Amino acid sequence: MKIPSFISRPFVSDKDSLLTSIVNYIPTEIIAAYLAISGFLKGHDEECPKYFPWVFGLLFIFTFLWTYLGVTGTDKTLRPPKKVLIQAIVATISFPIWVYAMGDNFFIQWINHETYIPCIHYDAVFGSIVLSLYTVAVPIILKIIPPQKIK
Repeated sequence: MKIPSFISRPFVSDKDSLLTSIVNYIPTEIIAAYLAISGFLKGHDEECPKYFPWVFGLLFIFTFLWTYLGVTGTDKTLRPPKKVLIQAIVATISFPIWVYAMGDNFFIQWINHETYIPCIHYDAVFGSIVLSLYTVAVPIILKIIPPQKIK
């Protein structure tokens, strides 16, 4: 499968340092898209909360697709499918963690609104702790248990 050159993500390889692995797992393009869309919506406060679940859901799906297609490689540099899948899953899980940790007003309104997710409440300290632990723990865990050993 030939991947368009405009979709290119860094691939986490066995030779990468932990710091490089951490950076490569972060879905930076999707987080940037979220921040841009959130910024556009802030100019229209009355209408925005109803759009947020759609924006969040679409970007969540796009995180997986963008990462998977971006790290798959071209015909000349195909990468191991299991490692590509693991990287896409890790990036996808990290997207809502990043959004929670950033504490965007729309996200806070959404999770605190009783008709959406009543059991979750925003806490900036908790978000920062979870983001830090997840960001550091995942590369360490995947160095200890490489994707080749995961069945």
